[in-house]
Amino acid sequence: KDCVNLTEFNIPANVNEIKKGTFENCTALGTVEFPNALSVIGEVAFKNCESLEEVTLYKNLSRISDSAFEGCSSLAKFTFLGSVRSIGAAAFKDCITIESIIIPEGITALNDETFSGCTNLESVTLPSGLKTIGSQSYGCVFKNCTNLRNIILPSTVEALCDSMFYNCSNLRKIEIPAGVAEINKEL
Repeated sequence: KDCVNLTEFNIPANVNEIKKGTFENCTALGTVEFPNALSVIGEVAFKNCESLEEVTLYKNLSRISDSAFEGCSSLAKFTFLGSVRSIGAAAFKDCITIESIIIPEGITALNDETFSGCTNLESVTLPSGLKTIGSQSYGCVFKNCTNLRNIILPSTVEALCDSMFYNCSNLRKIEIPAGVAEINKEL
């Protein structure tokens, strides 16, 4: 944590969890080699790693915790090679360089502010089993994603949360499935 001169780190092959805040504010960290054994990335584990450009996560990863990559302003490519089951609130908040992301099958919920402030995000591919996008009390999953153009919600989505697309100024088309029973205020 707070190792501002650390530029690269090779996580040992047997590590299965990166704990809360491990690399938080390591602003020069640009390269991290993630092991196949990794199953959990803890809260704020890489928060504000401003030089981190690319992340590839392997098949054993099951959870990305709250704010895990928040503020990684150079993160342009994020690849899931497995089936993550949980992505926490604000996990990718303010990752301003990321342009597209494919959420893997197996995710049934996106939590509040997952991609909020990802100003260059243009394309999001959502999994077919997704049911919940944000909470009904807060939401803001794609808030301030000013380059987001189109989004197709899978047929399994049941409700749209508050302020889900707040300030998505370039959003041209939202395809809402027939099964959505509730659209909350300030979509």
